[in-house]
Amino acid sequence: AEAVKLAPNLPYMHQNHALVLSELRRFDDAVAAATRAIKLDENYALAYFNRANALAQSGQPGLALRDYERAETRGLKDPLLYFAMGHTLTALNQRYEALTAYERAIALNPNFMEAIVNRGVLLSDLQRPGDALTAFDRALALNPNNPVILNMRGMALFQLKRIDEAAENYKKAVALAPDYAKAYYNIGLLLLEMRLVVKA
Repeated sequence: AEAVKLAPNLPYMHQNHALVLSELRRFDDAVAAATRAIKLDENYALAYFNRANALAQSGQPGLALRDYERAETRGLKDPLLYFAMGHTLTALNQRYEALTAYERAIALNPNFMEAIVNRGVLLSDLQRPGDALTAFDRALALNPNNPVILNMRGMALFQLKRIDEAAENYKKAVALAPDYAKAYYNIGLLLLEMRLVVKA
């Protein structure tokens, strides 16, 4: 704040202040600081990006998406931008657009595990379990002992009716994370499915 007072006409000072405020979870103040940077430089792509992040964190995904798009049109081409857009579009239930955003993030950073996983989750939601399985395999290649990815891989296999393989993934997940409730829940669903198959 003191640095901003010393140089109030420098956009990057307000931009840096916005980052600090976001770290402190003072999102409304961060939005205001980024807005001051933008008023000083209407083409400041990074200020739009960080204002969007603060808006998203404060539960305003529509406004956040608009600022992410402004950052992009002003020249910001970064995997974190497209990842954030994907997350925001998912919150707005624009799943196909979110899928495209995650794919753009991965194109810029092929090892962006979070984007790969989120893409896999969307593919599962869109009833494309084969493509989701491929995404989770790619994520596991980057982090083979991640219980969350193993659980989601199991869910994709379950969608594909590959029950034994799904069970194996759930077991690996709970072996790595014994308190992982979601994996136990999915094991329960799998056992129910197996009972139904036996009764049929």
